[in-house]
Amino acid sequence: MKCQVVLELLDVAATSDSTGPRTCPTRTPLDTGDYDGATYYFEVVAESVIDTGARTIDLYNSAGSSVAQVSVPALIGSRKRIRSASFTPTAGLDDYRVRLEGTTGINSKLYLDTARIIIAQTGATKTRLSFPLMGANDDKYDGSTVSQTVDDTISTTYTAVAPNFYSIWKKTSASLATLASGSPWRFEACLRSPNALGTAYASLFNKTDNTQVTASEVSTTSTTTVAATAAFADNATNFDNLDSFECRIKTSNAAYRIVISRCALSAALNPATKTESYYRIQRERYFPAEAFTTVTLGRALYDSATFDQPVIYFEGVGYRTFSGALYAHLRDHSTNDSGTNGTNVTSSQQTYNTGAKVLSRSAALTITSGDRFISYLDSDSAPWGSYIICSFLVVAATEAAAAEDTMHAQPALGAGLAA
Repeated sequence: MKCQVVLELLDVAATSDSTGPRTCPTRTPLDTGDYDGATYYFEVVAESVIDTGARTIDLYNSAGSSVAQVSVPALIGSRKRIRSASFTPTAGLDDYRVRLEGTTGINSKLYLDTARIIIAQTGATKTRLSFPLMGANDDKYDGSTVSQTVDDTISTTYTAVAPNFYSIWKKTSASLATLASGSPWRFEACLRSPNALGTAYASLFNKTDNTQVTASEVSTTSTTTVAATAAFADNATNFDNLDSFECRIKTSNAAYRIVISRCALSAALNPATKTESYYRIQRERYFPAEAFTTVTLGRALYDSATFDQPVIYFEGVGYRTFSGALYAHLRDHSTNDSGTNGTNVTSSQQTYNTGAKVLSRSAALTITSGDRFISYLDSDSAPWGSYIICSFLVVAATEAAAAEDTMHAQPALGAGLAA
């Protein structure tokens, strides 16, 4: 089948400046053995500010070698989506980081809001999908080379200290086919325990029932950021179909604070016949006293030719802190890779009017292939203080049926012959 897989590499934005380059410690696992018929691309949404020339952003493997690179032009005036040429990842299982070149000049900066690996598959018989579970507020930039932070805790019981940075994902078994045998699901968390005497833990939780999916639990005592993973079966305890799920974290000892910088859930399909691809077009955004805002920091390109029988949805998580409602829309910005404006996609509006964060998905949408998509927020009344936790462009694909051998097949009873 034809599909795309999106690996969102950073759950918190990164930056570099004139003091030198930054190699983000956040690591994302990728196993080339999970994919066939695959072409790989590196994509960013970035901007170089008050700088004298173009700056590079590299994708590094675990050995510290660049496998892909993009060039960010100087002084473009807004965030820009840039995709690399196709690249060859390290064979087998490896993890990947992002490196930002240093800038020159006083107050010059390179801002990186989104970094993705795009895996375009043609004739695929197997794949591994990815579902992001976190995202720090979109005006937070962490230039640390030691430990980018989405959240941290000294709690010895599982918690989400900054709940606005934790997304919600709903398990819908009918949307994915066919799960690989054994333990097709993988929980992924980038963790660090600044003191080796403490242990950092993360786990998937069933939000519907408030129960832990214990088979997903990962941990580390590493003082440097590691990508901790746990594979588990589809029938794992508390991993129930049609329930909602989120990540939570804890430490082994309240004397030792632990840090998480990325979290995602992935699913291996073999054979692959039904997929869902998640493009995160927005991380957490506080919507203050303003009538509307356009969010361009996760701009995504949709190409219908890279999917079998695609169906489009707009999905998000949000809540309202005051009376009234907050609205999120999928916005079509034509073929523009930077700038604002655009047109809201018909029927994409998601409404958030409750005090607790909720997951919401649109009905199937009609959008234009080849266009770029961003998000647009507005509200019905003041004060407008509310939160969007995240927004996604979701593309569901279903393997095209094999073409009928019209030379030998008999027409159905009563059916006419094709002209």
